[in-house]
Amino acid sequence: MARRRGNGGDSGENLQKLDGFAWLADRLAAMGPAEIAFRFGEQVKRAVSRHYQPDFAHLVSGPLDPLPVLPGLAEGLGILTDAGQLRRNWLHLAEQMRKGRFQALGVTWPERPELPDWHLDPVSGTAWPSQPYCFDVPYRHAPDRGDVKLVLELNRLQYLQPLAAAAVIEDDTALAALVVRHMESWIAANPTFRGVNWISGIELALRVVSLLVVTTLIGGQAYSPEFRQRLHHCLAAHGYWLARFPSRFSSANNHRIAEAGALYLLGRLVPTLRGAGQWALSSKRILEEELALQFHDDGVGAEQSPTYAAFSLEWMLLCATIGGRNGDPWSDAA
Repeated sequence: MARRRGNGGDSGENLQKLDGFAWLADRLAAMGPAEIAFRFGEQVKRAVSRHYQPDFAHLVSGPLDPLPVLPGLAEGLGILTDAGQLRRNWLHLAEQMRKGRFQALGVTWPERPELPDWHLDPVSGTAWPSQPYCFDVPYRHAPDRGDVKLVLELNRLQYLQPLAAAAVIEDDTALAALVVRHMESWIAANPTFRGVNWISGIELALRVVSLLVVTTLIGGQAYSPEFRQRLHHCLAAHGYWLARFPSRFSSANNHRIAEAGALYLLGRLVPTLRGAGQWALSSKRILEEELALQFHDDGVGAEQSPTYAAFSLEWMLLCATIGGRNGDPWSDAA
């Protein structure tokens, strides 16, 4: 039955709040004392972070020079230059994005030449908030705005990876410049810790990989010195937020693996970020521990989902491969 707004008040908003309270009550009922204490501490940190944000210039201990590089990625791309269908798919996607056409999860976004609307819900046509403190955005219970997965999918920036690959293979400087403009636009439209795109750690983790892949493929020639600095601060902000709000206890599943994986990559590949060394050490330990926790002895994922199991294994393999190529070999556990 459709919900209606009453004449005497916003009944739809009240029902939204009730949905939120019901969800919270269910979560609390499933928590033990240790998790409740952790959640309380998390809320305290959220409250503090509303009023205090670090100066990210101080979280960067040196210039972003050289740019972060995923070892072996560029060489592997060269092997794919003869993969005709894959190459055609990349070029088709590049042509679509030049025209402002984006499709994902079975949905087509409204055509918007050049740069995306980073907060648009393509189904309802409404926009998710971009300026409020991220944890004030009621993303779980906002039926008027649609499914938050859609806006988050665009903001993972994963579509930029094949665009960057196509730019390199075709030696297309205009396409490389378009990729950089999308990155610049995202940073400008998503102030640090503001809006829906800073809420979820797993989304930040996936975006970190996209930024590292694109930076590796395009290289420094497409970046201005000013943008290099903004990118460095953006990566520092992602690392800081991931380290500050880890997924633990009942949330310690594929989300925790993704978050730790992104921190490991930042720690190994962007050593000029303050805290990078500690991120690499602690995240590697977490990932090796989680490998035993997230998979049963028969190899079946603990979440009983083949897609989640594959997702977790991809993170493990990515981090172990980068570690091995970056002078940080992993134990047999990985």
